[in-house]
Amino acid sequence: MYKYLILPAAFMIAACGSGDDERASGSFDDGDGNQGSYSVRGDDENSETVIKSDKGEVRLATGDKALKDLPMDIKLYPGAQVQASMAGMGEGQSGAMPVFQTSDSLDHVI
Repeated sequence: MYKYLILPAAFMIAACGSGDDERASGSFDDGDGNQGSYSVRGDDENSETVIKSDKGEVRLATGDKALKDLPMDIKLYPGAQVQASMAGMGEGQSGAMPVFQTSDSLDHVI
């Protein structure tokens, strides 16, 4: 359950700050005995939020930092601009999800 509470907070935290310095960091307890930590770096256009726990790690990124955690062989939609990304690792598995913007219609993209 704690995963669903942390992610909205992480998106709000990621929008704060300026520069590439660490803007916020700390630890948390989800109320069920699970411990974790978080850190936020960057500014309004290029940010990275990292959330770690004993279950794994999640990275939320925007701007130039959004491309950093994506697999190198991923094919992005032609002409699209990456707006954000999310990458997660845990229990021997990993995954990533880019969010991109294009002027093409939804039907054309699909």
